[in-house]
Amino acid sequence: MKRILLDTNVYGLLIFDRPFVDKLQVLIPSFFVVYSTSLIRKELRDISKDAKAEGRSKRNLVLSVHDSFIRKSNHMLEVNEFIILLANKYFEEYKEGGGALSIIEMLPDFTLVACATLYTLDLVVSNDNRTMLSGIAKRAYNVVNNKINFNTPTFYTYNSFREYVRRFQ
Repeated sequence: MKRILLDTNVYGLLIFDRPFVDKLQVLIPSFFVVYSTSLIRKELRDISKDAKAEGRSKRNLVLSVHDSFIRKSNHMLEVNEFIILLANKYFEEYKEGGGALSIIEMLPDFTLVACATLYTLDLVVSNDNRTMLSGIAKRAYNVVNNKINFNTPTFYTYNSFREYVRRFQ
């Protein structure tokens, strides 16, 4: 069973891909368990109430998909002080490696990766190549995690995750 964290931007893609959502629903919890954090749910709730997708409230659609995947209360992972410390270590290593973006831009994504790392999740799915999935950021995760003997989750883009899921029947 693979334990997964879906980045906020993935939910925005899922609302336009109902067949894939239905397939994932069937595979949960046999093959996959989807986790989330209050940070992700807050970002989804921050979508404007006026934003529309296919004539419906985009905010309600993404929250509905999110909540359908998060089946148990213990699948909402707590962001604690250690996770914030780890996220800041990622940022320090990111800057040392030549990263140009600010802590304000990077900390939310680094916090999600730190959460996935601490809770030993297998996969993180995101389409954020500029921040979370950038080469410099991925290097920072690996350097910091290797120093403290943690495993770094495997990263997938939305499309590569769709391909990965196709293997499960």
